[in-house]
Amino acid sequence: MENLEKEGKIFPQFSSPTMSRQELLNPAGLRIDGRRVTELRKIKCKPSVLRQADGSAYIEQGNTKCLAAVYGPREPRLKSQIIHDKANINVELSYAPFSTSERKKRAKTDKRILEIASAVKQTFEPVILANLFPRSQIDIYLQILQFDGGTVQICINAATMALIDAGVPMRDYVCACTAGYFENEPVLDLNNTEESSDSPELTVAILPKSGKVTLLQMESRLQVEKFESVMNLATEGCKAIYKILDKSIRDNMKDAISNTIKFYCNVSTLLKEAEKLHYYDEADSESNDEESDEYQEFESENSICCSEQNYQPSSSQPNNSNISIITTLILIIGIFLGIFTLLRPNFSYWIACLSW
Repeated sequence: MENLEKEGKIFPQFSSPTMSRQELLNPAGLRIDGRRVTELRKIKCKPSVLRQADGSAYIEQGNTKCLAAVYGPREPRLKSQIIHDKANINVELSYAPFSTSERKKRAKTDKRILEIASAVKQTFEPVILANLFPRSQIDIYLQILQFDGGTVQICINAATMALIDAGVPMRDYVCACTAGYFENEPVLDLNNTEESSDSPELTVAILPKSGKVTLLQMESRLQVEKFESVMNLATEGCKAIYKILDKSIRDNMKDAISNTIKFYCNVSTLLKEAEKLHYYDEADSESNDEESDEYQEFESENSICCSEQNYQPSSSQPNNSNISIITTLILIIGIFLGIFTLLRPNFSYWIACLSW
């Protein structure tokens, strides 16, 4: 048995030195999660997931999940954050304690968190029309619910959808994607295992309509002759992500418009039913008027008979004219006192005037 273990015939994955490092690409050209080198992870996204926020979005990119919320433009909480000619953009990122396998809560002062938040802020500063909202603040809150690589790109994509949902004016969409290079081939949309392999990683954020680059972030070194292929692959990934985000936002707007139309249709049907009920009520009132006329004729005849017999019937109901006069006087007195109180808020003053 020991001889077999020494020869490597038992448990070869542990005994063979060539298999100690996990292969990122198999001979068929497939990656660890079964994707090809130019294939994106599956993306699911939905805007308007939070009611209390001005704008919100939820996005899944593979096993990485992010929730974004936007508040503002609103008044800054601190005077030191006020910028007189434009809005201040504040970005805060946090990781859920259950987002990684470490099961620990990261502090807001973590260096990596501050670095990602700064990258997101620098990405959106030239895109948001902040000069339209001077002396205000736009807060972007991002939370990673599950982590599997691509934090910067998913934060940018989620923030884009949340800003659009909040109605913040921007020049264009901002779409981000990562690309790497290992085993002599450019690879699109790296996951956590691929990012941890010490391979070059490039994060690109572009404006899809104009093609302008708003973020270009490089992890580790990459040769110049290989950079262009990685850059082109990441740009193509951004354009593919743009189509997915745009479709999701348009579908959400269609649903909102259809729900609004249904609401007004329901209101119109209710109004029609109310008109019908009002018509029936008028018809009933006309019939009641006819009955009341007959009743008044009958009462007049009885009153004549009572007068002849010197009999005065007792009135059980109060006089409506007296009630209307009393209510009118109460309203006039209330209005007078209200106006007088507004003109002279001092209570003792107008009490003295009334006593005079």
